[in-house]
Amino acid sequence: MKKENNNIIIKNNKNIDLYLDVDNMDTTYKISSNSSLILNIVDFTNNDKDIKLSFDLEKKAHLEVNIICINNLEKNKNYSLIINHNEKDSFSRVKVAGINLKGNISIIASSSIASGATSSDTRIEGKITNLSNDARSKISPILYIKENDVKASHSASLGSYNSDDLYYLTSRGITLDEAKKSITYGTIYPLLSSINNNDIKDKSLNFLKGISI
Repeated sequence: MKKENNNIIIKNNKNIDLYLDVDNMDTTYKISSNSSLILNIVDFTNNDKDIKLSFDLEKKAHLEVNIICINNLEKNKNYSLIINHNEKDSFSRVKVAGINLKGNISIIASSSIASGATSSDTRIEGKITNLSNDARSKISPILYIKENDVKASHSASLGSYNSDDLYYLTSRGITLDEAKKSITYGTIYPLLSSINNNDIKDKSLNFLKGISI
């Protein structure tokens, strides 16, 4: 079992791409004033996961977190994200795309805006697609807002394939299997495009080609 515990201070601008091979992570990122962090996480490994990530944002800090998670071997994958907007003009975006063939995926993401953190902007988006009756998923975006002059929103989608989407694609001559793959990969590819590390991107694409939807 691989574990990782860190406290990381971000100064200036940082882009981090992670192909997550650790089983447990408890990391806090402090994003300094006028600094930015873009964190891309790919979790295609066949391991249980217990991932805890916290982010403390100072004045005019900028945060983007993109998570891609696939579970296909009845594993338990648990993610907890906490974003704290501590000072004004801070910005955060969290986007999660999950594909669950078997097992459990749980993603709890909360964002808080403190009193006095005016003009801050936060949004959490998540979508998990269950591909079998053996897939059990949970996605919960939570907002804690203590200031009026802010922007805060969230969205969450959980379920299997949309029958209307499948009908539309198959009516255009696409097979049912191809239609399912198109919908599934369409959820993941937008987040993969944000990854700068070519080795991680190639490894992820090769993995996707090898799994059966």
